[in-house]
Amino acid sequence: ERYQGGHITATVVNPDGSLQDSATATGVWTLVEQFTFHKAGLWPNGNTRGIFFGGNHSSPLSANIIDFITVSSAGNVTDFGDLTSPTSRHWANSSLTRGLMGGGIAPAATDTMEFVTISSAGNAADFGNQQAAGYWCAGGAHSKTRSIFAEGHAGPGNNNPSNVLSYVETATTGNAIDFGDISDSGSDMTGCCSPVRGVFFHGAKGNHDTAPSDTIDYVTIASTGNATDFGNRRTSRDWAYSYAISSSVRGIVKYTGEMNYITIASTGNTTDFGDPTVGNLFGSGL
Repeated sequence: ERYQGGHITATVVNPDGSLQDSATATGVWTLVEQFTFHKAGLWPNGNTRGIFFGGNHSSPLSANIIDFITVSSAGNVTDFGDLTSPTSRHWANSSLTRGLMGGGIAPAATDTMEFVTISSAGNAADFGNQQAAGYWCAGGAHSKTRSIFAEGHAGPGNNNPSNVLSYVETATTGNAIDFGDISDSGSDMTGCCSPVRGVFFHGAKGNHDTAPSDTIDYVTIASTGNATDFGNRRTSRDWAYSYAISSSVRGIVKYTGEMNYITIASTGNTTDFGDPTVGNLFGSGL
């Protein structure tokens, strides 16, 4: 990511520390100006922190803990703050300045969305509400301005899966807005994204391992509308047992005994990537 070039102005416009603010600082800078802004801490940089929200806990079922790490250095996690309530099995996305999470079990399916400012520790604040309460939601489709997620299922158990996609503008607060629909109702999904596209790997339609789907859908993040068929996974499995990571070019999905990959800018079926060393369940990746 970088500022969009415009024209050289008579008065230098200060890029005030965030790529998300690029609309207020268009133009072209000399190397001297860039060096000056960088030394002053005013030149934009990407995220240096990783944030972990809540999760399952033996007792109680869900935790309210938020932890963080500094990605560039090894070490134990550090306490960031707390969620407004204990939550697990939720979605999470981020911009360069904010971390968002929503849905999940708290302890019943919830429609609550919360956010933190990544650069400063503290408790999460209320963002708004999803269109409906849901858990086993899937995030993963986000740009520096927008966050898209699948609503998951409302329960009880793993029943009533939804085909709804929702989105929010990350820099604001408010309730989720309808984006469109995925191609089939499902839960236990996982997702990944490039700066342009969001990709969703379908999961089971009911209880785990019940009617698992091999469908892959994609959306264009900057627009709205129903998802488009991307291709199929190599095998049909319950994607509650899976997690995905991505670069701006490729998405890799790991699940029990297998890893697959896709090229996000194209369409097609997944390709074998290799084998995991262990078959972890209910994991996550970034």
